Amino acid sequence: MLQTSETARKGKAELVALAVLVIILAVLNMLVYFSLQSQINALSADKENLRSQLNSLNATFLSYMTSHRYLNTEYESLNATYLEYITNHHYTDTEHRTLEARFNSYVADHHFSDAEYNALAAPKLIKVNLRAEDTRFFGTPYLRVYGEVCNVGTKTAYSCRLRVVAYQSGGVLSINTYIELGTIEGESWVHVDSNVYYGGTALTSWQVTPEWSG
Repeated sequence: MLQTSETARKGKAELVALAVLVIILAVLNMLVYFSLQSQINALSADKENLRSQLNSLNATFLSYMTSHRYLNTEYESLNATYLEYITNHHYTDTEHRTLEARFNSYVADHHFSDAEYNALAAPKLIKVNLRAEDTRFFGTPYLRVYGEVCNVGTKTAYSCRLRVVAYQSGGVLSINTYIELGTIEGESWVHVDSNVYYGGTALTSWQVTPEWSG
């Protein structure tokens, strides 16, 4: 009888321990769930904000290019109109020079050289809502880098990547690596969400810099 009673007490103790473990796991799961849900909500808001900013940027760029770029045929037509006007109207030499100066000034203000146009169209990566967070909750600590990277040029950017450099207390270099992004088409963007793991004490500062070729 004593052995049976002892066995019963051990069984009850094991059930109580199991119940406590289940409760702890349930609480941890709830905490993780609420944390993930908060991150998802924040990401959705950032995505909508990015879409709005990108649409505004595209509209501004297209408006600027439309207002400052003319076809060769348009220049030829403008020059023909100018010559016809000069032919049909008699002016003094001073008036001719004044009118010609105004024409040349107008053309200069509305014309881009090939180098200037290529500079406007060249690929250029910018960070949009791109953030980094030092995360040290469980296991190996890591720097989470997340947000968007946008190519505001009209040409494709190749070999795109983010250089991540981070320091610990005393200026100790802890992270010096890259997050590869691949190819980003002109006037488009990519989403980034990467973890860069490290060891030791908490990070004190970091920089995330976009790099590309094209």
